[in-house]
Order: sequence, then C-alpha cells, then structure tokens
Amino acid sequence: SEKIIGWTSQYLHTDDGRPFAVMNIGFDLTRETQYRHALASSEEEYRTLADNSPDLIARFDQLYRCTYTNASTTPFNLFGITRELIGKAPSSGLSDPKLAANLENRIRQVFMSRQVQSFEVVTGPQEGNRVFEVHLVPELSPEEIIRSVLLISRDISLRRWSEHRLRTA
Repeated sequence: SEKIIGWTSQYLHTDDGRPFAVMNIGFDLTRETQYRHALASSEEEYRTLADNSPDLIARFDQLYRCTYTNASTTPFNLFGITRELIGKAPSSGLSDPKLAANLENRIRQVFMSRQVQSFEVVTGPQEGNRVFEVHLVPELSPEEIIRSVLLISRDISLRRWSEHRLRTA
C-alpha cells in the first residue's frame, strides 16, 4: 500500500564548525494524513448539513457572543440572527432588545445549569402570528466543560395550526 513519508536532513559539524556528515530522518505520515483527510471530509459533510437546514442553527460562546450561524433560508427567523451577528452578543446585535435580553438570559441559564432548555415563542400579528420551537443545548468539551451553547429554532406554526384545527373539528 502507498505510504506518505516525511524527511528531514541536518548537517553534523565538527567542534570547529566544519560539516562532516548529513543526518537524514524519515517518518511515516500516512496515518496522520488519512486522519486529516477524514476530518476535513467530516467537517464538510457537517457544514453542508447545517448550512442547508431550514432550521436556524447558531452557536454562542461563554460571553454570549455568536460564533456560528448557518445560512438558513427560512423566511421567518425569530431572532433575526444572521451572519452579521457573529462576534456579537444578542444584546448588541439584535434589533429587538426584549427578545435579545430574553435570549441572553436563557443562554446564561444553560451555561449555569448545564441543562437543555426548550421553549416556544409566539410572535404577534406584526410578525405574522408565528410559533417557534427553540432548543438551547450545552456543548461540552472532552473535559466536560461547557464550551458553547447551540441554538436550534424551528418554525412550527403550521403544526400548531393543524393541531388547533383537529381539536376544534
């Protein structure tokens, strides 16, 4: 099978600084290269999945700054989160201060409790009477430290409307 080998060469010198030999060291890079390719492929698959999800997906660090948001094409984005929010906290990047404060408070609670938070937000007539299901999920490091909080928001207006119609039928 094919191997990927790395080489390094170094001159060896006498006490007075004259080169007298060359030391060559070879090392096998095959596995490391395979792991890098597998990781890159896995990252690309994840990014394709996340960026093409109709759900809003965003990640917040311990200072509540947005570090990632997908390219959700959902016409109704509850929080107004776009790629322009990256690097900012909701309180400094979202147009609705009440919604931004509520979101930051809930993110803070997830960091403190280490528990998933799920809730619904109902918008008023101005926003089209929409219902959103929101999940805030703590993301743990290998050391079990919460490194970020993942937000997943889905418009469930049609589901709620259908449930209402079934109950009233």
